[in-house]
Amino acid sequence: IKLAESIEEIPFNNDGIAEVEIGSKTVYIIKSQHGIQACAAKCPHAGAAMQFGYVDAAGKIVCPLHRYRFDLKTGRSAEG
Repeated sequence: IKLAESIEEIPFNNDGIAEVEIGSKTVYIIKSQHGIQACAAKCPHAGAAMQFGYVDAAGKIVCPLHRYRFDLKTGRSAEG
């Protein structure tokens, strides 16, 4: 799904996370040194809004509620 003509048009916050609507779903687009990736708007572990999380140095998105980490490449828990 095309979101914009260029990456500069996507409204990333200071942490490199942008909230976008795709049809009836809200997702987050993440821009980091690991590339451009997407994830669900809510943490599957705790239901927290991932827009308040952050991407750590290893390229994992971190839930703002319980600091649960997810691999943006696989979507799996990085906690084991």
